Amino acid sequence: MSARRPAPRRALAACLLALALALAPRGAAAHPIHSTLTEIRHDPAARALDISVRVFADDFGTALRRRGGPPRSWEAAAFAYAATHFTVLEGRRALPFTWCGVRRRGIVLWLCLRAPAPGAADRLTVHNRMHFELFEDQVNVVQATLGGRRHSELFTRGDGFKPLR
Repeated sequence: MSARRPAPRRALAACLLALALALAPRGAAAHPIHSTLTEIRHDPAARALDISVRVFADDFGTALRRRGGPPRSWEAAAFAYAATHFTVLEGRRALPFTWCGVRRRGIVLWLCLRAPAPGAADRLTVHNRMHFELFEDQVNVVQATLGGRRHSELFTRGDGFKPLR
């Protein structure tokens, strides 16, 4: 006797239900993936790189609490964490960042950093290790628009610097 195959709609519904359960938040503020998204844009008028880093607010709060250190303002702690876990090199020189604030959109924060524009964009390398100390499955995406060209890199634990070409 052969097994009866479910109707295509029922099979699709079962697949969608299984996917929804697998991705369902495990708490009121939980989210199913540990990731950051960084956008880098060259601002020729300001001769600067504008850098926006999207982080989940709960993950970022956990990272700041675990980091500890001397008491300081939340923004100072946020900048210190971002500046030590995200790096842009021009050749071998790390570009210095300045803090330009944070905005909240629901469960995510957008951190704003600026760096002086590089002399040669083709010599830029980047490293994003945000939250690797927290989550085994952390994934960080960096998207750069430099000189009219768009480039993306994916970072997982153990990755080193990657060129933005």
